[in-house]
Amino acid sequence: LEKLLATPPDITKGFAAFQKGGCIKCHKIGDQGQDFGPALSAIGTKFTSKQLFLAILKPSETISQGYEGLSIVTDAGTLHTGFVIAETKATLTLRIPGGLQKEILKGSIDLRKRSQVSLMPVGIDAVLLPRELVDLVGWLKTQRAVLPGK
Repeated sequence: LEKLLATPPDITKGFAAFQKGGCIKCHKIGDQGQDFGPALSAIGTKFTSKQLFLAILKPSETISQGYEGLSIVTDAGTLHTGFVIAETKATLTLRIPGGLQKEILKGSIDLRKRSQVSLMPVGIDAVLLPRELVDLVGWLKTQRAVLPGK
């Protein structure tokens, strides 16, 4: 981690690393990416570089509120995994991969289990070279979109 933090990033290569690492499949920055995991448009105002490296390399250690994974098995034997975005007496609505929503009738739920680990996969360091990881974090630090109401 200290070596990563000591290496100056080339932020012009950060978006390419964001794509290569598969981050774009679950995270949205501006109008790029998928709305599944936390939006990263203002991540540079929220996390230090060290916190970003740790969140990327050890995602289960810091799960953002509202992004605790949930697995549902229905009486038809179908498994659904995602984040709860709405719940009524009759239905449970999950955000599922691809930025989609799945509404499930509560009466059809056989098993409901909260995940103890992040839905963000580990192992990005097997996909990205250390240099690319540095560039990715450097680029993420530049993401400072103004949030509504701020």
